[in-house]
Amino acid sequence: MSRKWKIPDCLKPKVSDEDAFRKWLDRKAKSVRKRDRKRNVPVLSLSVMKQAIVSAIERSNGCDFYTGEPLDWHLISKWVGSEEGTSANDYRRKFWMLPSVDHDFTDPAKPAFHICSWRMNDSKNDQSIPEFLQLAAKVKTHLGGVRP
Repeated sequence: MSRKWKIPDCLKPKVSDEDAFRKWLDRKAKSVRKRDRKRNVPVLSLSVMKQAIVSAIERSNGCDFYTGEPLDWHLISKWVGSEEGTSANDYRRKFWMLPSVDHDFTDPAKPAFHICSWRMNDSKNDQSIPEFLQLAAKVKTHLGGVRP
């Protein structure tokens, strides 16, 4: 019997549609499992993955793990891929604060995740936190106080 996933308490003021939340959670868990298979990481059940993602949401209190910024939970399950082509950059920017799941590979046998914005997850990509911080420091050193 499958578990009926509920919206974590920290998201209740931000997300009212349980179906949208469950749809988002299901897609994220399946996406992580698919990537894990490609990376030869032990593949765990969807239920275990979903519980790990919900735990990450609860730890984050609905905010970005890396920046502490509030995430826009109203955006979950709203991305329309066909809209992206019209004005790709503008459309993508609207979703920068979309909650995303970042895999923490500290212990590959145990699923651990961080919740962060899509912008942050896209920027960090597959780097570890120390690698990402090293890159960020290089950018800061190179650009210094330069403002675009």
